[in-house]
Amino acid sequence: MAGELGCMLVRHPQNYGKGAALRSGFLAVQRAADLILTIDADGQHDPREVPRFLQRLRQSGLDIVVGDRMSRRGAMPRDRYLSNRLSSAVLSVVAGVAIRDSQCGFRLFRAKVLEKISLTTTYFETESEFLVKAAWAGFKIGTVSIAATYASQRSHISRWRDTLRFLKLMIALLRERSGLGQTKCRTEKE
Repeated sequence: MAGELGCMLVRHPQNYGKGAALRSGFLAVQRAADLILTIDADGQHDPREVPRFLQRLRQSGLDIVVGDRMSRRGAMPRDRYLSNRLSSAVLSVVAGVAIRDSQCGFRLFRAKVLEKISLTTTYFETESEFLVKAAWAGFKIGTVSIAATYASQRSHISRWRDTLRFLKLMIALLRERSGLGQTKCRTEKE
């Protein structure tokens, strides 16, 4: 459908992970755009809220605006709510910036952010890596409260595998930040 609307499509021959898809998309547009918007394709986010992201970014001087589902969580399943709160707390400590909903895929940011950071992960932890590295590079991160729709769709996040990837990334980033040697944040397909 997006192709029928004149959108540029970037495809992988097989599923390499959400992070790999994001990185390929970023590479395809970062030099041609000033702003980049990401929105999950599962229908959870309402595209009509995009103007609120633009307004927040422009009026506040922010570099990154992340959707915040926590204040308007609606029917968010309890396990998702708790895991999001925990991962956001850990990420906020590592990044040094409070981010209430670090796992939200609805984001708007300035393309210049990608010029200053290097992403190495390929799965769901890529969005976390992006926020930490952007915060460390001095970019201003803020949020905008959004609603989220939770139908009967099942999350593609694997509770154990993706939690381990997230924790591995946070430890690797902390090691990198403290100068305890080279890190390998890259995660390979299992």
